[in-house]
Amino acid sequence: MNHFVLKTIVTGMTLAIAQLATAGTDVYFNPLTQ
Repeated sequence: MNHFVLKTIVTGMTLAIAQLATAGTDVYFNPLTQ
């Protein structure tokens, strides 16, 4: 596995984790803001 592929996978995983964290935060705080 070359460095570019590894970097792409790590970046994709980081973005996926960030999206999950954002979605979880939205679900948690959404009832409070309505």
